[in-house]
Amino acid sequence: MCTFLLGPFLALLPKRWRRSLPLLQSIDWRIPCMLSGFGEFLVALIVMLYWYSCSVTTWVSRGLDLALAGKVGPVANDQEIGFMAIFILATHPLTWLIAYIGAEGTVRLLGAAFTESNLGILPLFVLDKILLKINGQSEPGIAETAGFREGNLSS
Repeated sequence: MCTFLLGPFLALLPKRWRRSLPLLQSIDWRIPCMLSGFGEFLVALIVMLYWYSCSVTTWVSRGLDLALAGKVGPVANDQEIGFMAIFILATHPLTWLIAYIGAEGTVRLLGAAFTESNLGILPLFVLDKILLKINGQSEPGIAETAGFREGNLSS
């Protein structure tokens, strides 16, 4: 039950944060990460469609208003105004942010489905690494979790 209700939201967190939750240590994170990645991709797709329809319609309308008022010169036609609206959409930072979120959701979905790498979202992972550096802590590596440490003078 917790896997399907809270799991997709908790799957956004980095692995270290999920391991620190006392009640959720026994959860298999594969399915929640797949659901979370698919949900992230789906939300990005819906937002991109909405952003496209609103922005391009507005920019084409403004371009046509300027053309009808004679402010863009006599050579501007409908195709050039439409192309300019698509060009603005393609270079707008919000378009790139939405595309990044969709790509990250796809990577998280495929990573959980095929390679069993249950990753959280990148901004929270980077925040976790920054907080570790600020506090002077380090995450235990494979060697430390196995019960031995490597030093500079070890053979």
